[in-house]
Amino acid sequence: MKPPVARFLEAVEHGFHPQAAYGRIYQSLLAQSQKLAYIDTFMVLAIGAGIMFLLSFIIRKSDPMRAAAWSPISLILRPSATSRAAQVSRRRRAIQTPSLLRR
Repeated sequence: MKPPVARFLEAVEHGFHPQAAYGRIYQSLLAQSQKLAYIDTFMVLAIGAGIMFLLSFIIRKSDPMRAAAWSPISLILRPSATSRAAQVSRRRRAIQTPSLLRR
């Protein structure tokens, strides 16, 4: 490997191109900044994951059955007392069951 002085003298002999040198410096600067940004992103994600982990011990537990009773899907699928389908199904059950078994 040649010492830096010898490489400089060769560059002067063959024509010194300052724009090429600035371009290489700029490329190395961009590569370094991209690596640092990548590391910073992982740091932010790690801090966020740590905060969520600690919050999982602070937040109180919920009752899943109580939450499921008021979910939008269950409200849509559950027949209401005034719906036409509920009234018809009650009439059919009343007709089909003997009077001794009715509630």
